[in-house]
Order: sequence, then structure tokens, then C-alpha cells
Amino acid sequence: QAKVDTSKKWLIRAEMFFATMIMSLINKPSDDDGTMATDGKSHFWSLDFVINCSQSMVTFVVLHECLHVALKHCVIMAAWAKSKPSFDANIFNQAADHLVNGLIVVMGLKDAYDPIKLRWWSREAFTQHARRPEYICPEDACFDPKFLGMDLLTIYNILMKEKAAQEPEEGEGEPDGAQDGQGTAQDGQGDGQWGEIKPMT
Repeated sequence: QAKVDTSKKWLIRAEMFFATMIMSLINKPSDDDGTMATDGKSHFWSLDFVINCSQSMVTFVVLHECLHVALKHCVIMAAWAKSKPSFDANIFNQAADHLVNGLIVVMGLKDAYDPIKLRWWSREAFTQHARRPEYICPEDACFDPKFLGMDLLTIYNILMKEKAAQEPEEGEGEPDGAQDGQGTAQDGQGDGQWGEIKPMT
């Protein structure tokens, strides 16, 4: 609890607008093996995750949850689940994470840049140009510079097309890694585990 409180205090000093988002949520620590999550009403976080993370990483993920709330991702998720017959919640989470993590790393750069011009940067370049460690994206989180400046629907559609391209045709075996549905830090996809979104009910 102390680490989460420290992160919230830092946000009040550094990112007051987003701090108001997290302070409005019901605090719900748990003993599960996840990381953090939000349904737009509560802030869920794993005790083990927080204990085993650095303070700066905890702050990044708390800020990550703030942006999900600010951008109403939980509301959008619930709406898309009803309106899109082929809606994929896992892909939605990845798309929202790419969007949110991209916003955070750009917010944390030492100098101001046009996000679109940053699409050709490597992940390492963002780390090198971060003004504070709280803005450095975890290595295994969803962040690909190619999505900078794109909206949620565009990112979601791109990921859905990429998923369809990776699915084996009838009678073929599954490609490597298809069984677990997880990307890698190297391909910019991450595994989608950082800051899960739950649909608002």
C-alpha cells in the first residue's frame, strides 16, 4: 500500500490532472497474480506485483491506469463488446495499452516532439530521452512507436489484421507462439499483462 500511495503522491505533484482520476477510484488490493487493472470505478492491484516492482515502475503502471480512465476505455470496451460481433477483448486491451503507453512515454520526453515523427524511434531511444524513470515503459509492456499519433480504433483494426495474418489456414499447424497468444518485447507487442481493462458495468 505504501508504494501505491507514494506513486499517487508523485502524480499529484507531477501530473495533477491524471492524479484526480486515480484518486476517484475505489482502491482494491488483491492477492492474485496479476498486475493492475481498472473497470473505470475501481483500481485493482496485485500485492505481489507491487512488492516486486521498483517504485518508478509502480508509478508508471498507476499512471497507465489513470489514462485508461481518462480516455474512457472501460466504457468503450463495453460498447464495442455489444456492437462488434467479432470483438476481441484481448486485442482491445493490447490496442488500449499501446495507445496509453505511447502517450506516457511521449509525455515523459525531455523535449517536445511531434508524435508522428517519433514512429521511427527505437524503444531504447525513448528510454534514453526520458526525463524521469517514471515515464519509462516496462520492457514487456505493449508499446510500439509505429502506433504513435493513432487513435484506439485504428490501432485495434491493425492488431486484428495482424492477428488474422498470423492465424494458420485450415489444415496447417499453428505458427510458433500461437498457442499462448502473446507477443514479445522484441516485436513491440508485449504480452498485454500491464494494466488490464475491465468493461464498465
